[in-house]
Amino acid sequence: MNGSAPTDSEAKDLKKQLYDKFPPRTVVEEATLGTLTIKTPVGSGSGFFITDDGYILTNKHVIKLDEREIEKAGSQIEKADKDVEQITKGFAAEEDRLNMIEESLERLKARADSENNPSIKAALENKYHADSDRLYSMKKALKARKQEFIDKKEDYEKGKQDFYSKTSEADQATKFTVILKDNSEHQAYLVAVSQKVDLALLKLKRAKTPRLKPGKSDNMAQGEKAYAIGSPIGLKDSVSSGVISGHDGDFIRTDTKIYPGNSGGPLIDEKGRVVGINTLKAITYKFEGLGFAIKINTALREFTQLSNVRYEE
Repeated sequence: MNGSAPTDSEAKDLKKQLYDKFPPRTVVEEATLGTLTIKTPVGSGSGFFITDDGYILTNKHVIKLDEREIEKAGSQIEKADKDVEQITKGFAAEEDRLNMIEESLERLKARADSENNPSIKAALENKYHADSDRLYSMKKALKARKQEFIDKKEDYEKGKQDFYSKTSEADQATKFTVILKDNSEHQAYLVAVSQKVDLALLKLKRAKTPRLKPGKSDNMAQGEKAYAIGSPIGLKDSVSSGVISGHDGDFIRTDTKIYPGNSGGPLIDEKGRVVGINTLKAITYKFEGLGFAIKINTALREFTQLSNVRYEE
């Protein structure tokens, strides 16, 4: 999928703005200057500048819902709709049963009213009053349960419509709010989405930006230090450290903590070079404590707009 990124002759120097406010003391701190938070219709994630003119790498699932998640949610909604329908029918059946009891009570009252034998009349009236009290309690309990169900159903329907609305909005979205280390907000535009891997390319228009220099992912050896940068679980501008565990095709394995929120952010080496793009642990649920990052060389090959980006030795 391709979009367009508006251009303009004037470029705001965000690099100077960030370096002046946060003079980096380490290569890791320097890398945080080029890392950002991306706000989308369905939540937020991380990303980072890969060029000095505003190109941003992130995960595709950060800006668009994963098709598998949409299908899963659709199945859950379908099941919930059936449950709602079944419960609604259950309430209708219970109301019918109580109506039948009420009709039976009316017949009992008519019988008591027409009874001439005082003792039988008294017995019928006592039964009528006792059964009427029970019916009242049953109706009261049913009304309370039904109202609770109606309230929950309204919340469910609202949530369902909100999900469909956000899904549609996310599917059509071409611009996103990005938040830099200094909390300044800017509009980024969708440039391309990979059809092969979980990657997307955005661009900040009219901006000179700090960038992360790429290192050669395949050169990362087991046991080498690595740092994941991003905004895990809403904690903005966070860094976690670990080591490289190995390689798996287009992925680097690492024990560095990768949580939802810093997905899309950079995995860097000890020299501050970006070697991977942190990805959600959807593929790592069976490997607790093991995170995965898409290799940076995979990302550079994937997008022609990044063909001029050179590796840092």
